[in-house]
Amino acid sequence: MYKIPVPTRAEWQTLRNNAKVPKGATKVSLGDAIEKVHKTFSLSTISANIADTTKLIQAATTYAAEVAKKHPGFDKTVTDKVKKKAELHLAFVKDIMKAKTEYYPRYSAVATAYKDVKAGNGQPKTIASKLEQLRGCVDAFSLVDTKWESRGKLAKNCHVLCGSSTNLTDDDKKIMDQLLIKLNPQV
Repeated sequence: MYKIPVPTRAEWQTLRNNAKVPKGATKVSLGDAIEKVHKTFSLSTISANIADTTKLIQAATTYAAEVAKKHPGFDKTVTDKVKKKAELHLAFVKDIMKAKTEYYPRYSAVATAYKDVKAGNGQPKTIASKLEQLRGCVDAFSLVDTKWESRGKLAKNCHVLCGSSTNLTDDDKKIMDQLLIKLNPQV
């Protein structure tokens, strides 16, 4: 499970206090911006987290510039411990957002390939190929939300099953049906 590299509000306050920088040293409330990033971090609120992380980077930039005037040296701490960590986090959540965008088309490709195999017009290896692409999204989601871990394991099992089969048995089809239900983006 991914851990946000940005310090928590309490960790931030400790950094600030240890450097003997008073609360309210600038007009920017870095603590508020940090707290929003931590509060909006979930798979369902990833867009808000991207926006909040972008705002945190801007706030850290402003804070560092302002604090450098009264507390020289602390601006480097802000840049290293908050801004750079927020930039790393932003890159990560943008990847998660990309996976969310790609998820439905990849799911549809798996469902279509499976439908073709069931109709006798395709090979299980095609399902395996499409599942490999979908698994990338599922694996990304499992970094944010642990309920996706079991779905990822099922997808991996189905990928191996389809990749090594020339025909799907009735039991194999039951497993594939279960996978499509569990991964259905409409549910």
